[in-house]
Amino acid sequence: MKLSLSIVFILLIFSGLYSQSTFIVVDSIHIEGNKSTKAYIILNELDIAVGDTVYFNDLAVKFMDNRNRILDTGLFVDANFNIKDIDTRTGNCSLNISVKESLFIYPRLIFDLTDRNFNEWYYEHDADLSRINYGLVLEHKNITGNKDALQLKWQRGITHKYELEYTRPYFHKNNKLGLTFNILYKHSKEIAYNTFNNKLVFYRNKENNLLKQFRVSVGLTHRPGIFDTHGFTIAYYDNDIDSKVLDYNKYFFSNGVSQRYFSLSFSMKRDKRKYKMYPKGGFLIGGQITKSGLWIFNDLNQLDISLNIEKYFYINRKYISAFIFKGKIRAFGDDSPYYNNKAIGYDQDLINGYDLYVEDGKHFMYLKTSQRFGLLSGILDLNRHIFIKQFKYIPYEIYLSINFDTAYVNNNVNFVNNSFNNRVLNGHGVGLDMIIYNSLFQINYSINHLGEDGFFFYYRSTF
Repeated sequence: MKLSLSIVFILLIFSGLYSQSTFIVVDSIHIEGNKSTKAYIILNELDIAVGDTVYFNDLAVKFMDNRNRILDTGLFVDANFNIKDIDTRTGNCSLNISVKESLFIYPRLIFDLTDRNFNEWYYEHDADLSRINYGLVLEHKNITGNKDALQLKWQRGITHKYELEYTRPYFHKNNKLGLTFNILYKHSKEIAYNTFNNKLVFYRNKENNLLKQFRVSVGLTHRPGIFDTHGFTIAYYDNDIDSKVLDYNKYFFSNGVSQRYFSLSFSMKRDKRKYKMYPKGGFLIGGQITKSGLWIFNDLNQLDISLNIEKYFYINRKYISAFIFKGKIRAFGDDSPYYNNKAIGYDQDLINGYDLYVEDGKHFMYLKTSQRFGLLSGILDLNRHIFIKQFKYIPYEIYLSINFDTAYVNNNVNFVNNSFNNRVLNGHGVGLDMIIYNSLFQINYSINHLGEDGFFFYYRSTF
C-alpha cells in the first residue's frame, strides 16, 4: 500500500509541473485480483465513482479509507490503489484497484468453552479440560462470489450444538436488500441456574440434559449506503429445562419448565469506523428495538431498546483515543424470568476488572475508554515457509492501551445477594493489543472497585 501511494504522489507531483490542475477526474475504475469475488462487492464499499473529482490533498486519506472498507469485508488480505493514464492537462485518469483474496473455504476445529469466556474458565474453574466443548465448523465465506456465507457447526462436550447459518448481503448487484437465515439446536448437561455474589452458580447432571434450546430466525437487511445498514428479524424460540432446575430457582422461566415465544426486532446503524477490527478513527451509532412475545407463543413478554455509540480519534499514527458507550432499557417486562434478565458480563458486554463477574438486570449502561499507543507494525514474510498463498505475508500491529471503564446495572429482582447491582462500577488497567492478520489478541491487567486485580485474555477474529 505504501509503495502504491508513493507512486501516486510521484505522478501527481510530476503532473503538477506541467499543469495547473489540482485534482483528478476518475474516468474509469478497474479491479484486478478478484478471482472469485464479484466486482460489485468491492464497488459497493467505495465512496469513489466514475465521474468523481478528487483533490490531490484528499487522495491519501480517501484511498486509505476505501482500502479499510474493502478489508473489513473479510474477503481480502490486501488492497492497493493506483492511478493510471493521467491526462496532465485535464486530470482525467483511470483508477486501478488490486486486491488479494483471503481463504474462503476451510474447516476448523471447535474448542469452545462451556463458560462465558476464557478468563472465567481459567480462574474460576482452574482451566478444567472437561469444560471444553469440541467439534467442527465448515464455513465458506463467499460461496457464489456475492459475499454470501454458509456455516455448518457440529459440537460435542457438555453442550451439544448443531447450527446452520446463511447470509447474503445482496440479492443481486443492483439491489440493496439482503437475507439472513439461522437454525440452531443445542442441549446441555450443565446450567447456570442463578447468580449469587455476582457470579453464576452451576448445576450439572451427567445423565440428563438440563437445558434444551431450539431457535430459527429469518432476517432482511437493507444497506441504502456504504455506511448505513438496517435489519429486520423474526425469530422463534423453544426452550426447555429439566424439572430439577426449578428446585434451585423457581423463577428461571415464567411458566414452569418450558418457554416458547416469537421475537421481532428492528436495528439500524451508521458505521463510519476506519478498520472495524481495531478502529483508527471514525464513529459508529446504532440502535435496536426487540419485542419478545408475539401471537400464540408468548411465554415471554418484554420490550428492549438499546443504543450503542463508538467514537475513535486518530491523533496520529502512534496514538488513538477510543470511547464506547452502550445502554439498554426495558420498556416493559418487569417480571422477566431469570433466564432473560442478562446485562453485563455476557457476550461482548464486558468491562475491565469484572471479567469473573456478571450483573443481571433490566436496564444497564456502560462507558469504556481506551488510550492506545502504537508500538510496532509491519508485515511478517513467511513466503519460504508457508505454501498457502493467503498466509505468506502476515500484517501485524501492536499497541499499548490504557483503559478505564464505568458501568451501572439496575435490577429490582433477585439482587439481595448481588452487591454489584444498583451501584456504579469502575474498572481500569493497562493492556497489550495485537492485531495479527484478521485476528485481535488482547492481554489486559485490570483492577476493579474492590481492588481485585489480574491478567485477562481476549480474542476476536473475522474468520
